[in-house]
Amino acid sequence: MKHLMRLIPLRTICAALVSCLIVVVSAPKGDCVAQQVLQEGGPYLSKEPTSLQKFSATLVVPVEQQSAPLYLTFYNGYRSRPGFSWVRVFLSSGNEAPGAYGQVLADEHTFLRKSAVTVDVSGAITPEKNQLFIEGEGIKGAEFSWVLSTVKYSLSVLDSSPVMPGKECLIHGTGFSATPEENKVMIDGKPAAVIDATPRMLTVKAPQDITSTSNVPITVSIGSNTSNSIRAAIGTLPPRLLSISPYGGPPGGTLNIRGNNFARDPAGNVVMIGPYKAQVQQVVNGEMLLVAIPNWGSSTGTLPVRVISNGVPSSNQLQFWCISRYYGGDPNANVYGYD
Repeated sequence: MKHLMRLIPLRTICAALVSCLIVVVSAPKGDCVAQQVLQEGGPYLSKEPTSLQKFSATLVVPVEQQSAPLYLTFYNGYRSRPGFSWVRVFLSSGNEAPGAYGQVLADEHTFLRKSAVTVDVSGAITPEKNQLFIEGEGIKGAEFSWVLSTVKYSLSVLDSSPVMPGKECLIHGTGFSATPEENKVMIDGKPAAVIDATPRMLTVKAPQDITSTSNVPITVSIGSNTSNSIRAAIGTLPPRLLSISPYGGPPGGTLNIRGNNFARDPAGNVVMIGPYKAQVQQVVNGEMLLVAIPNWGSSTGTLPVRVISNGVPSSNQLQFWCISRYYGGDPNANVYGYD
C-alpha cells in the first residue's frame, strides 16, 4: 500500500485506458458558451521531492447539473510556479472492482508538452460518490490543481418577433455571441444579416426572398454549434394604395386598384368602397386588384376606398366618385373612360 500504482494491476490500467470513453478536448470558448465553475481542488503541493505524493477529492455535482456537459480542467503548475514531473489522475465512482481506481483521466505523458488539459467527463460522474485519485512526483513546492465546470447556458433559440421579408426582427434565446458577425442566422433556409447582438437577443434583417406564407424556420449557429429550430410567424405589411382607375363609374363596372403588399390570393383581399364590399376578381402581380364596382345605390359625391389584405387594413385610402358613367383614370388601366 506504499504506492497507489502498486494497488492497480497493469492489465487493469490498460483495460481502463482502452475502454475509457472520456476524451481530452479543448475548453469551450467563452464567446460560444459561458462556463460555470461547480467545484475546485488544490493546489496540491509536493513536499518530498523524492517520494510519491498522493491526493484525493470527492466530486459533488448538483442534481440539476448531472445530465449537463461536464469538464475537468487540470493545471500542472501555474505561471511561474512549477508542476509535478509526472502525474496520474483517476476518476472513481466507487463501483470498481477491488484494486481498481476507475477511469484514467491523465497519465505520465499527459503533461509532457502542456501544463493545462481539459477532459470531457459528461455522463461519467454518477449521482453516487465520485472521487478523484491523484498521484505524482515533483520537486518541493510543485503544485497541481483542477476545476470542474459546466456550460452556464447553451445555444438555443426561444422566440422571435414576426418575420417580414427584408425587414428587421428580434430573435430571443441564450448563448448568442455579443459579436454580431459570429452569429450565423438562417431564416427560411436563407442567411439573414445580423445587425446587433447580445448574449440573449439578436437584431436581424430577414432575407428578401422568403417564400413561406405562414411561418418560417429559424436557427442560429456559432462556429460548429447550431441551435434548435423554431418556427416564427410571417408578419404582414399593410397594403398601400397608389391609385384607382377609373376615378368613378357605374355599378358592375371594373375598378383597377394599384398598390403594393396585396395578398396574391384574391380571397385574401377585402375591398370596401364606403360601406359596400367590392368583389375581387383578379390580383395582377401582387400590385393591382381588379374588382367589380358594387351597387352604391343612392350615394352621391365620393366614398373612401379601403383594402384589407391578409387581415391587415391598408395604411391609406383613396376616393371613389359615385357617378353613373366612367370618370377619368389611367389610360393604361384595364378600363378607362374619358369624362
